[in-house]
Amino acid sequence: MSKYLFDTNVCIYFFREFPPVVRFMEELFQQNEQHEKLLSVITEAELLSVSSVATNHELKLLLQEFINDSDQVVEVNREIANLSGEIRSKLAYHYEKKVKLPDVLIAATALHTDAILVSNNDKDFQTISTAYNLKYINPIQDQDELKHFLATQ
Repeated sequence: MSKYLFDTNVCIYFFREFPPVVRFMEELFQQNEQHEKLLSVITEAELLSVSSVATNHELKLLLQEFINDSDQVVEVNREIANLSGEIRSKLAYHYEKKVKLPDVLIAATALHTDAILVSNNDKDFQTISTAYNLKYINPIQDQDELKHFLATQ
């Protein structure tokens, strides 16, 4: 059984029905119902703060159902907070890379829970993967396809 922690961008692309993400999610959970779907409280907050949630009650209910259907919404505890600080500091010092705190918190949550992080943020998470052996998957292979999809929405 594997645990998968979903970053906000992948969740948003899933709700926008971007075919590669929908296909990835369906294959992942149809193949093996033993896989656990995890979210960070950071992702929960980011999903519920999307501007269209304020005016679209149906979307808000769908998002809350998606969140509630997760096997676990992982809260930030002191261990995750400390690991986040360590990651940010190391990336800044050794890689001259500044990563936003929410992204570091999500990565630290994946590391803390021994989950595979699913995101479309190669820029930050590949570096963390290298530095900390973060298990990371990007289900979006063609960024041009994503740009075209978003432009036609």
